[in-house]
Amino acid sequence: MPPISEPSQDSVRSRKSKLLPRLAKWFVAPLVSAALLLAGFWLIFPATAKSTAATVAGQVLLRYLAFRSDTGLFEGGFVERTDISMPMRDGVHLATDLYLPASPGPHPAILIRTPYTKGEARPVGEFFARYGFAVVVQDTRGRHKSEGDFYHFRNEHSDGVDMTRWV
Repeated sequence: MPPISEPSQDSVRSRKSKLLPRLAKWFVAPLVSAALLLAGFWLIFPATAKSTAATVAGQVLLRYLAFRSDTGLFEGGFVERTDISMPMRDGVHLATDLYLPASPGPHPAILIRTPYTKGEARPVGEFFARYGFAVVVQDTRGRHKSEGDFYHFRNEHSDGVDMTRWV
């Protein structure tokens, strides 16, 4: 059996000199072309590009968080229960939406209280329910379908504690 010889310096240089044009052709050129196309789109349609970038960034973040939670990837559907009347310790009832995974529990929970409308959090609730989270979204006291009077930050602590206990 003949001995295995080391490659000569000339053959190594020859391979390296052929590799650079290949990289430029198959990697750098498409990357530069895509960057130029995106820059042109951004200059011609700035509002559309900005809203699309924000949407994509939000979706990437949500999917990354769901992936890192290790609760499963779309293992089943979800159950949505809207306008549940959640009682607080003083007798006021707050409107609450509940999004539950179809798979049997227990599930980690995400609690959202908002002075805006709980309907705006529907995509978040549906998304995380598909990934195995129980999502509870509640209108704060005196807002939208919730009872009581709305005062900034006056009842947030006690209502948040009651919501956590209920969940």
